[in-house]
Amino acid sequence: MKRTILTALVAAIGAIGIQAHAQDRTFTDPDGFRAVETSGGYEPANPPLPAGTPADARIITAASIAPASAYPPPLPAASYPRCTAQRRDACLQRK
Repeated sequence: MKRTILTALVAAIGAIGIQAHAQDRTFTDPDGFRAVETSGGYEPANPPLPAGTPADARIITAASIAPASAYPPPLPAASYPRCTAQRRDACLQRK
């Protein structure tokens, strides 16, 4: 009995080790950013700054796009139906 339990325990521990090792993956996106998937999530594969960067170094980042340009509002529809009990979105309310 003890031997069966011990064998099952060893098999379970071995399976956990195999699963943890199988979860570690590396991927690279089209921009060249590399990340490593670990059991805790994704983390960068490389440091953000090169080693030995002086403390007084000026770090310049690219400007981001304005939200109005990145997410433009949708174009208005040619016509809107009247609102009813079943339709409450994209419709005209009574005046």
